[in-house]
Amino acid sequence: MDNKTCQEFKTRRDNLAQQMAENSVAILCSATLKTRNKDVEYKYRQDSNFLYLTNFDEPESAMLILKNKNNNYKFMLFVRPSNQKEELWQGRRLGINEAKNKIGADRVFSIKTINKKLPSLIKNKNSIYCNLGECGTQDKKLINWINLAKNESSYESFALHQIISLNFYLSKMRLIKSEYEISKMQQAADISIIAHKKAIQNCQVGMFEYQLEAIIINEFKKQGLDSSYPPIVASSNNACILHYTKNNQKMINDSMVMIDAGCECTGYAADISRSYPVNGKFSEAQKDIYNIVLEAQLAGIKKAKPHNLYSNIHKEVVLKITQGLLKLGLLKGELGQLIKNKKYKKFYMHQSGHWLGLDVHDVGDYQINKKSIKLKKGMAFTIEPGIYISNNKNIPQKYHNIGIRIEDSFVITDTGCKNLSQNLVKTIDELESLSKQNQNK
Repeated sequence: MDNKTCQEFKTRRDNLAQQMAENSVAILCSATLKTRNKDVEYKYRQDSNFLYLTNFDEPESAMLILKNKNNNYKFMLFVRPSNQKEELWQGRRLGINEAKNKIGADRVFSIKTINKKLPSLIKNKNSIYCNLGECGTQDKKLINWINLAKNESSYESFALHQIISLNFYLSKMRLIKSEYEISKMQQAADISIIAHKKAIQNCQVGMFEYQLEAIIINEFKKQGLDSSYPPIVASSNNACILHYTKNNQKMINDSMVMIDAGCECTGYAADISRSYPVNGKFSEAQKDIYNIVLEAQLAGIKKAKPHNLYSNIHKEVVLKITQGLLKLGLLKGELGQLIKNKKYKKFYMHQSGHWLGLDVHDVGDYQINKKSIKLKKGMAFTIEPGIYISNNKNIPQKYHNIGIRIEDSFVITDTGCKNLSQNLVKTIDELESLSKQNQNK
C-alpha cells in the first residue's frame, strides 16, 4: 500500500480504538474458505469488516486492537507464514515480515501460534469487542480463546467482565464513506457502466440471457474486477422474479430484459439496474410502465440530500408509482387509501434502495427507535424503484410479463447527492438510440 492508503486504514483503526473502553481488545477473524463441492473451493472473498480495518485479503488470519489503560493501542495481526511448499499449490502469501511492512501492524505473528499467544494477550483485558453469533466456526474460536485466557489466570486476576458487539461500532463507521471509499465506488460504477452499455449495444432477439451475462462479466474481467453479486439478466416474465439468477432463457421479440449487475473495486461495490426492450424498441405499453418507474426514481433522487429523512425517498417513490398505476387504471380507488393500504405492493413490493459499500447490501441502521435516520454527507445507497407485472388475469394483456427496475448508486454530498452511475443512459430515447448503434452496423 502507498502511504496515503496506509493512512486511510490507520485512521479507521484510530477511530475504532478511540471508541473502545480503556484496557480492552477488539478481535476480528478473516473469512473462511468456502467449499463449492468435494475439494473445490469458491474464489476467496475477505470478510468486509476485516478488509475495512486491515486491507489484508488472505484467509486464515486474525487481527487485534489492544487498548491499554493509558488509551494507547497496538494493532496486531496473525497471518499464514511463508511456506514454499504450500505456496506452490495455494499461491503466494504476504508472510509475516511483509505483512508488518505493508499492512502497518505493530506486531505480526504466525497464525499457527494464535492459540498460544492470543489468550496471553487478552487475559488481563476488561472488555472484548467481537462479533459472536455470526459464524459458528468463528464463535468456537473466540470462546476457546476466552476459556484459554481464563485458564491462564486466577479467579481474582481474570479481568474480563463484558463482551461487546464490534458490529455496533463498525456499522456506524462504515455507514459514512470517506473520499477514498467514494473514489473506489466511483471506479466500480465506471466499469459497471461500460459493461451495461456493451450489453445494451449487443442485445439481440434470440440471444440467451447468459450471453448478455457473459458480456457483462467480460467487461469486469478485462479490468481485473469481479462481480459484487451474481448478475441478474431477466427477460420477459423472469424480470418479475426479483432475484432471478438462472439467466438461461432465450430472449424473445417484443419482450423486455432487466439487467441488475455491478462489479467491486478493492471490495467496494457498484449496484446498477437497467431495463430495455430486447429488440431495441419500446412498445407503448412498455413505455407506460417504464416512464412511471423513471419518474419515481427521479422524484426519489430529489429527496436525497443532507438532513432529509432516509424514509422520505421511499415515500416519494411509492407516491409516484401509485399515482402512475392509478392513472393507467391498474389500481382503482383513492390515492391516499391505496398508499395507506399498500395496494401498490401487488406491483412494487420492495424498498426503494439500500446502503452500499463493502457489501452490496451494506451495513448500517435505517431506523433508530423506529424512526428513520437522517441522511448525512458520505452515506452511500441505491435508489431502485420497480414495477413487476406477471400474467395477472385482472390486468390488460399488453402489460403482462413486464418487469422494470431502474437502479443507480448515490452518495450524499454537502448539498444533495451525487449519482455515481449518472453516465449510464436511462431515458427511453437514450436506450433506443444506444441499442440502434448495434442494429445499424
